Amino acid sequence: MRYELHRVWVVEATLRPDAKHVYGKRSFYLDEDSWSVLATDAYDTRGSLWRVGVHPLIQYYDAQVPWYAANIWHDLSNGSYYMAGLSNQEKTPWKFGAKGRFVDFQADALRRLGR
Repeated sequence: MRYELHRVWVVEATLRPDAKHVYGKRSFYLDEDSWSVLATDAYDTRGSLWRVGVHPLIQYYDAQVPWYAANIWHDLSNGSYYMAGLSNQEKTPWKFGAKGRFVDFQADALRRLGR
């Protein structure tokens, strides 16, 4: 991964007083060029920074689109981390611009496909 100084937009979301959630506040850092979330700060309900998310992008030049290479979450309270969305064992590359049929999203679509 490579880090570089880049302009981002910061969107802060604060939990309403009448709502319940594990996060009291979240900050999202959106890349100004792609409008993708590149990083996330998640605070607990006491206001302490709890989790930090890093969401690196990769440019798919053949499809002319940036897309997420991974999602990495660091839990600052216990030192653990979670990684998802890695594509290092995928047999086929991502397909962008695929057209879906309405019937593919029906409730019985999995049964029709034999799954």
